[in-house]
Amino acid sequence: MIRLGGTKEIDVNCRVISATNRSLEQLAESKVLREDIYFRLAVFPIDIPPLRQRKEDIPLLAEAFLQELNEEYAGQLQWSESQIARLVDYAWPGNVRELRHAVHRAFIMSDPKGKNIELPQRFESPFAKKISINQGIIAGQTIDEVERQLITATLDKVDGNKTLAAEMLGISTKTLYNRLHAYGDFDE
Repeated sequence: MIRLGGTKEIDVNCRVISATNRSLEQLAESKVLREDIYFRLAVFPIDIPPLRQRKEDIPLLAEAFLQELNEEYAGQLQWSESQIARLVDYAWPGNVRELRHAVHRAFIMSDPKGKNIELPQRFESPFAKKISINQGIIAGQTIDEVERQLITATLDKVDGNKTLAAEMLGISTKTLYNRLHAYGDFDE
């Protein structure tokens, strides 16, 4: 290797560690990664399941992140059982990085002289596209009723932004307006 601006070659002993949230099949099909690069990187592949599939790791990670912050900032914050349960119940689409940031955010927002950490009301990012309304679905409902429920929940989630709601639902804005008009929920 030659340093930037240098003229002499120097020996370098290094290891390359790479990570992706895509499967090897997705990488191969989409041709995102050349095969020769794959063979250079795939000396020892490690497949780590997403955090949502390793719920037992969440309390351990949350505790480790909190202790790290407590040590760095001389804090004494601690988790309650209900807070750990909330952390375990969330899907963490951003995996460990999202959990770490959520703990850091909670630490910053908590009373530095207190003992209890304060979790936010919601963990979802503004990019979250999945909405769970499964609790409201009842066997025997018509498709129209369930569709109306989904549209209403999506509009609530995005504070009435019809363009964003249509995008999240995978339909055109015109289709959304037509459905709202059919439901009698057209207010503009």
